[in-house]
Amino acid sequence: MPGLGRLIRAAALDVGPLRRHREFRLLYVGQAVSFTGSMLTYVAIPYQVYALTGSTFVVGLLGFASLAPLLVTALIGGALADARDRRRLVLAADATLLALSAVLLVNALLGQARVWVLFLVAAGMSAAGGLQRPPLDALVPRLVSREELPAASALESLRGNVAQIAGPALAGVLIAGAGLAATYAVDVASFVVSLVALARMRAVPPPPDAAPPTLARIAEGWRYAPDNMWTAAGPDELIPAVRELFTTDPLLAISVAAALFALATTPLAFAVLGRMDWFKARRGRVMQRPSGTRRSPASTRASGMA
Repeated sequence: MPGLGRLIRAAALDVGPLRRHREFRLLYVGQAVSFTGSMLTYVAIPYQVYALTGSTFVVGLLGFASLAPLLVTALIGGALADARDRRRLVLAADATLLALSAVLLVNALLGQARVWVLFLVAAGMSAAGGLQRPPLDALVPRLVSREELPAASALESLRGNVAQIAGPALAGVLIAGAGLAATYAVDVASFVVSLVALARMRAVPPPPDAAPPTLARIAEGWRYAPDNMWTAAGPDELIPAVRELFTTDPLLAISVAAALFALATTPLAFAVLGRMDWFKARRGRVMQRPSGTRRSPASTRASGMA
């Protein structure tokens, strides 16, 4: 069937950038392994917080603890990516993430793990991720030709989707079967693989005319982002782009919309569930009290203050 053959060829993934470019291949494999490992940790940290506290409200606070460092370091990472060796920046961020994963491993091996350590590590990982993302994104155009960028982007999208699906599933199996310490150990090993791959890559220096990363440039980015977010891509430009995305790749559009919705609502949902748990616990204690007993006003006031 010629029509079916053309459809299969059109849907086939172009792996040419992986075959033709050694540096891109090293980066791709290393990041695929480390990103999958990160997905393990993104499941393990909330699970461990809930196991230690029994509170979904505290779990929800993890999202807020991770948001502020990400917002701060993303602009700093962009300024550094314009003026420093992007490979070294990604390598430094991965080394930081490896060290933080090792802290999680040690914390899990303690007789009594510390919740505050989990919050600090979650914030640190968010900060390191914010520093890593701009140089990582800016690295790919230096490793492949302009004509190969769409194929490289498709490969990166596949890598991310597979890791986001397989990573949490693998995390559940590891946590249930081997425990939290083993799960964190796998993440540590994944960053070792990434660091080895990055170390084998050649340097990617910045352009000769690159401006240095000054505080003034970072502050300029802070001023530009809120003032020009809608000017650069206002409704007149944004809505047709969204419409085109739904027309050309509806599955990708739905996936992006679902991911943004989950990112925005997950911390709030955990916080609400935490309050619901508190109310259910309070109601359960009230329902379990014998019907014939009455409480004194002093005990009622003390309970209300608890």
